[in-house]
Amino acid sequence: HFLIILIGKLLKKISLMQNKKDFSGIFWFHLTLLLISYSSFLWLHWKVIFLLGIILRIYRYLRGGCDITFLEFGRVSEKHQTFTGYYLKKIFPNYNQKRLNFFFDYIVPILILIFAYLRTEVILK
Repeated sequence: HFLIILIGKLLKKISLMQNKKDFSGIFWFHLTLLLISYSSFLWLHWKVIFLLGIILRIYRYLRGGCDITFLEFGRVSEKHQTFTGYYLKKIFPNYNQKRLNFFFDYIVPILILIFAYLRTEVILK
């Protein structure tokens, strides 16, 4: 029941978005890359995910963020503007950006790595 209400609220908020660039080709490309990375535990070995995660973290540190986010939004003045944060702010204007960034920068990658480890070292052995 909660999920149905949440989906309804999300669809209503999304339909109110007026900015034409919100769903440009870069948006769909970025979303596709995120979905591929979030599902990587299903098809990549955990060691590959770990290595790619380290490389991506170093690259984003050296570049000051994500190049695809820069293409989509420019080098925004808001500190740590993220793809996820931008769209969640449109849906939930009062969300806590620090908590969200912490969740997507640390918790999600750790969970993906744990699920990949369990899949490759426990389930497939």
